[in-house]
Amino acid sequence: MKLPTKIRYGLRLLIDLGLHSEGSDPIPLRSIGYRQKISRKYLEQILIPLLEHDIVRSVRGVKGGYLLARSASEISVVSIFEALGEKPALCDCIDHPEICRNARNCVTRMLWIELGDLISHKLASISLQELIDQQEHIKGDK
Repeated sequence: MKLPTKIRYGLRLLIDLGLHSEGSDPIPLRSIGYRQKISRKYLEQILIPLLEHDIVRSVRGVKGGYLLARSASEISVVSIFEALGEKPALCDCIDHPEICRNARNCVTRMLWIELGDLISHKLASISLQELIDQQEHIKGDK
């Protein structure tokens, strides 16, 4: 399974917000972009659906920026996938069986569906806070 860039960058953005927002201080987009080496323009595109799904919130003004809209422990990784319009599917025929003439009788398609369900279940069991904690541990910030 190859993850889309918006998922990889979206997770990095959210982990960065969790790591660097002290209390309720919003994080400027330029700071996130600098630390994560992601262009501001791309981050803005990723933020739109995250704002719409109440995963992040924005604060306007001179000291404005972005914050998590709720506790990182309440945000599952699968909800981030969903907010960004992605599904952890292993191949296109899972959601679109009409593209394959063998889809109805294909044992490998059944395997991909089963594996996709396992991946989705695992992603639903992981919170953003767990990723933030792991990142802190890796970097020795604790």
